[in-house]
Amino acid sequence: MQIGQIKNQNQTLLANLMQVHGVNRGRAVEVCARFGFALTAKVNAVPVHLFPLFRRYLERRYVLDKVLHKLLVLRLRTFLKEGSHRAMRMLWNLPSHGQRSKTNAKTAKRLTMERIPKNLYGPEQRKLAQSKGPLANKKKLKK
Repeated sequence: MQIGQIKNQNQTLLANLMQVHGVNRGRAVEVCARFGFALTAKVNAVPVHLFPLFRRYLERRYVLDKVLHKLLVLRLRTFLKEGSHRAMRMLWNLPSHGQRSKTNAKTAKRLTMERIPKNLYGPEQRKLAQSKGPLANKKKLKK
């Protein structure tokens, strides 16, 4: 969602700002404090001419929306080209930060499917992803 697009007029300004990709609670609180609004101020209480100022303030200080998404995709693409262990774990839908994967990998699987677009990786990475990673070989050996 972009700054200035309001879905619900009764929503707080803080919640509306946090819906922008790249703006977390701390940044939204900073904007509210900078422009002198309470954290509980409703969107309909904010004058319309201030939304472009909010946008300009955030865009000068932070990377937002499409630019942020493009940077994340480029970073993932470089990980995949390097063949790093973290990228391979993402391709295999496994946790990449050392978490247990025997029973608790559901969150990582869900997040990975959302994070990596299918057109991001080439045929080599696709073959690796289809092989189901290092666990596939162990299952074959047991049989």
